[in-house]
Amino acid sequence: MFNNPIFHIEEIISIPSKVVFFRQINDDLIIFIDENMVLHKINAQEYKIIDQVKLDLNPSDILAISSDNKNEFLYSTKGGGLYIYDMNTNHTRQIDLIFSNDILDIRFSRDGQYFVTKCEKGNISVFDNKLKKFIYTINNTQNSQLIKHFFSLDSQILVLIYENGLVVVFDTFTHAIISTYNIEGRATDGFVYHNNTKVFITTSDGAYPFSSFNLITKKLTPSSANFKNATSCYTDKTQTTVICGTAGGMVFLLNLEQLEIISNFVFDSSTSKVFINDKIITILLNNNQLYFFDKNHNLSQALIKLDLKDFKSAFDLISENIFLYMNPKILEHLNNAWHELFKRGLHFIGEDKESLSLRMLEPFFAIKSKKDTYNHVLSNKEYAIRFNNAVRERDLKVAYDLADAYEFLQQSLNYIKLEENWDESFMKAEKLLSSKVPADQILTITKPYLEINQKYQIISEMIKNADLFLKAEEAIKNRQFYLFYKYCEKFPSLRMSTFGRKADELGRKLYEKLLTIDKNSTEFENLIDYLKHFPEFKIKAEALKTESSIEKMFSKAQKDDNIKLIYHLINTNPFLKQTNTYKHLIQETEKDFQSFTAILYEKGFEAAYKTISKYFNIDMLYPKVYDYMKLYYMLQIKILSQSSIPLAIENYKKLFGEDSILTYIAKEYKLSIPTFNKINQANSKFHASILDYKS
Repeated sequence: MFNNPIFHIEEIISIPSKVVFFRQINDDLIIFIDENMVLHKINAQEYKIIDQVKLDLNPSDILAISSDNKNEFLYSTKGGGLYIYDMNTNHTRQIDLIFSNDILDIRFSRDGQYFVTKCEKGNISVFDNKLKKFIYTINNTQNSQLIKHFFSLDSQILVLIYENGLVVVFDTFTHAIISTYNIEGRATDGFVYHNNTKVFITTSDGAYPFSSFNLITKKLTPSSANFKNATSCYTDKTQTTVICGTAGGMVFLLNLEQLEIISNFVFDSSTSKVFINDKIITILLNNNQLYFFDKNHNLSQALIKLDLKDFKSAFDLISENIFLYMNPKILEHLNNAWHELFKRGLHFIGEDKESLSLRMLEPFFAIKSKKDTYNHVLSNKEYAIRFNNAVRERDLKVAYDLADAYEFLQQSLNYIKLEENWDESFMKAEKLLSSKVPADQILTITKPYLEINQKYQIISEMIKNADLFLKAEEAIKNRQFYLFYKYCEKFPSLRMSTFGRKADELGRKLYEKLLTIDKNSTEFENLIDYLKHFPEFKIKAEALKTESSIEKMFSKAQKDDNIKLIYHLINTNPFLKQTNTYKHLIQETEKDFQSFTAILYEKGFEAAYKTISKYFNIDMLYPKVYDYMKLYYMLQIKILSQSSIPLAIENYKKLFGEDSILTYIAKEYKLSIPTFNKINQANSKFHASILDYKS
């Protein structure tokens, strides 16, 4: 298949029958089930099938299968059944449901806390994985079919994508909707990355093959890549590179930060499943060929060659294993090297010495985006030559005009030299101005730049505002930065002066230092006060001070166990969600809700109620409490006397309106659903008994 190997294949296993379920459980074990309901176990270290067991299941009845451990799996059947299959005993146990619709999809959260099912109506039901008990439902309120859903790595986010292009990002902790947006085309796969701040989605039949949405800025960035019908996407824990497959079997390696193509290759069939760990990449194709690739083949040798700047040898090694592009160190080395060498290569093209440029940059053409950049420059070669000629002939106007029109020229060595020469001329002009030399002498020194509008404006303003310039220079000498930046408001070009740039650089260094020191120290407070004189960093410094104060309040609220204040601070200061304290808080709160569920299913209503009642007046958690109290009242209704059930159903309708739980209860007890509308209930008014609400 590969005459010139571009990766190191450890093993290929041909699976004789169609695979209906495939999962890498851990670094040692892979399990899959074929269409004949035969369970296979593969030793993922030795790449061998070590066990095969015929399951006691009828293939024609099965709709979905999923597992997250080596001992059991879940499966759904036609007619709405959901079951646990014990792989050690071959025993089956049914899971209680509150709906009868066929379950078309089952998947587990990455942390193993939940599993979710999708029914034919597009509703998502969430279950406690340990208890295998229903918790709540995310109803499909869209007039569109749910076609894709997936969890973030930490399971804090669940992304729901509908056929009409709507994407809903759901917070599994608070049960609130984080964001909604629209994509073009039909979603085929996706994942959450960059510390839960971005969502990557592949699409078919659309204007672009994939896109990235920033949950903070609310900005959608579609890809400009020229391939179509992306069907799958996978990344590893470094989240630097994506393996993206298409319906035709093409596979693209993408730089996740820049959303650009690094490399591509083709399989005999499209990818079905991909699992990536630190050492091995496992890929199952739709033609039932299972590949095991050595992810780190040639890694240490390639890093050595890159350190030595022996790029040709490094790329020769990488060309034998293109999965090395998934290594962050490799990518960082290559990007830094390209940045430096591209300047020189661009210069050689401008000197009409394309062969020298090609010799220098050709090793990088293994990365498609770099080759595309080079080809773009080459297609505009005449302008690069004209630019170099203009610089050589000191025709600065033509040179700067070309650099403005063709931005890639601004990366060339000649452009960098142009700017260095301008800096030197400007510094001379500054010295003359400081010495109170007549304006005509200053204009003589800067004459070559008088036809460059931007440069001329700076020189002209400097001469016109000579007195202000001298005052500003004096302010810097006396370290009166506040006064200097006040002068800049009247004369903005002061920021371009030598002393102005030094002031900006000082502000940047002080701010960088501020980020590294203890927020409780005197030095931190002193730096905050000092940075108030630097407009560019004043707001940032004050924000840090505010954050520091809030963090102190947050820590005190934790010590005092003031849970309402804790959540109020988090709700009004989203940056706190990035702290370890918040992550710990989530764990502790989730433990309470897990305990609530466990106690509830054992019919300990009073104890269960007390477990989460402290969260009833927390606005941020109201959607979560709301969903869990639905479950609470549903199970409570099931143990009421027959005579109390009609009132209980009425009260449930007042609280929550008509939903899948109410439909289930009414059907269970053969009662009609009340016709009145839902009555909004204050979140602090959840009672221990569903019968406690006044009619």
